[in-house]
Amino acid sequence: MSTHTGEMPHKCHECNKLFAQKKYLKKHMVIHTGMKPYQCGTCNKAFTLKSVLSRHMLVHTDEKPHRCDVCHKSFARKGQLNAHMFTHSGEMPHKCHECNKSFAEKIYLKKHMVIHTGMRPYKCGTCNMAFALQSVLSSHMHIHTGEKPHRCDVCDKSFARKGQLNAHMCTHSGEMPHKCHECNKLFAQKIYLKKHMVIHTGMKPYKCGTCNMAFAFRSVLSGHMRVHTGEKPHRCDICHKSFARRGHLNAHMFTHTGEKPHKCDVCEQSFIEKAKLQKHVCAGEKPYKCDVCNESFAHKGLLNKHKFVHFGGPPYKCDVCNASFSFKSSVKVHKKSVHTDIRPHKCDLCNLSFIRKSTLIEHMRIHSSEKPYSCDTCCKSFARKSDLNKHFLIHTHDKPLQCSFCSKSFKRRDALKNHLRTHTGEKPHTCDVCNMSFRSKANLNVHLLTHTGEKSYKCELCCKLFGTKCRLNIHMRTHTGEKSEKSYICNMCGRSFAR
Repeated sequence: MSTHTGEMPHKCHECNKLFAQKKYLKKHMVIHTGMKPYQCGTCNKAFTLKSVLSRHMLVHTDEKPHRCDVCHKSFARKGQLNAHMFTHSGEMPHKCHECNKSFAEKIYLKKHMVIHTGMRPYKCGTCNMAFALQSVLSSHMHIHTGEKPHRCDVCDKSFARKGQLNAHMCTHSGEMPHKCHECNKLFAQKIYLKKHMVIHTGMKPYKCGTCNMAFAFRSVLSGHMRVHTGEKPHRCDICHKSFARRGHLNAHMFTHTGEKPHKCDVCEQSFIEKAKLQKHVCAGEKPYKCDVCNESFAHKGLLNKHKFVHFGGPPYKCDVCNASFSFKSSVKVHKKSVHTDIRPHKCDLCNLSFIRKSTLIEHMRIHSSEKPYSCDTCCKSFARKSDLNKHFLIHTHDKPLQCSFCSKSFKRRDALKNHLRTHTGEKPHTCDVCNMSFRSKANLNVHLLTHTGEKSYKCELCCKLFGTKCRLNIHMRTHTGEKSEKSYICNMCGRSFAR
């Protein structure tokens, strides 16, 4: 009668789960004993219940007796067919009253409800992590055993979890059915779309206890924590170099294989990273239009540079010193850094302060040795995107920036700017300790080491320390026997000279 009344009088004292009949409670109690008396004769996998073993046997026989009348797809279990039928009807009749999430079957709603209790009765015996569902514990155990039971029929690649296999299958089909209505980005699975949607809410619920930085995802926080701990768990089996993140290791592996798996369908140019391919593809489009002359550009930066033609230079000016900038945001940053001393973002490791949070994040990579920006031409990696952009110029022979005094040409605007100071005599960077002035910030930084005595460049052969990389390079020749072309070093700025 309890099936009609909804009464569930039989309670499990281990996990508080309720049952309508005592026999179901008895069956359930076997889960908590850890006993698995029913063993598969083919693969030796063991199960708690006989019914679960019977369902498992269909994996080996490939028998799929339950067929969909709509699309004729077949399934090994009746429950799988029932769940599949909702893909045709779209019906999700079972709703969670805590978070309004809907489910196709009551069993999935029941499983989901455990999340709201906060209970995690299933504990891993290896690392003591606890889980709300036994299925999640089973998936987790593959991390320790190295087992990858889910195999792709197309390329034979194996995966620890079924969800990973499903996501992988989209690489063969190219299908990306789930679309974000905010930014039109496409995803292979609904779960990835849901994760992505958090970005548009602006919510960052995961906070770092060390530096108070907040993140949208727990996984990103976990990766960030390695900046503070210095942990690099992902190691290359070929050269033994270690990385803080799995993605950086994957990108690094292509430097050994020379593989560039992401290919442009139009010009057949290949790239190591998918993001680089997407950027390359977008170069064919020109969505950024000049409102003065209607000329279109592939990137916003190119449009801003083009606007100089109409304005006779960068359009945004500092009202204090009349310095010109390409972006309005750059004026704000300039005023904060030059005309005020406000630097709210501080590094906990070396106490350096920064105006922008993004600059602090880039700076933290110095401590973690993380280099996420990789050159597609020579595979060299960089900590900052700006350094990668500068490096790109090595592979081109163009020197579009010409000095108006001596006709010397340069690839970079900052190099031209520094060169012009040899003509004007300008030395805008002054040392706060001794008031000595320098043409470039880099020369000032080298000079400051004469006051601090800091020597951060170490010789791996004899452990001797040096204040600048230049001095270390010259020292290395004492080990190699190579003669230096530039043997004379300035004690003030660290520059070296042949005579």
